[in-house]
Amino acid sequence: MRVIVKDNYSEISKEAAEFVAEKIRKKPNIVLGFATGNTPLGNHNR
Repeated sequence: MRVIVKDNYSEISKEAAEFVAEKIRKKPNIVLGFATGNTPLGNHNR
């Protein structure tokens, strides 16, 4: 497991988007599963 620490929700969101985009570029038919509901919301949205 790789743990990535960022200073704020915006930086984490950017990192996650770049990670997912890289995986899609490498394997366009990749199957992805994403959290739903309140799970993906940052503390600033609660």
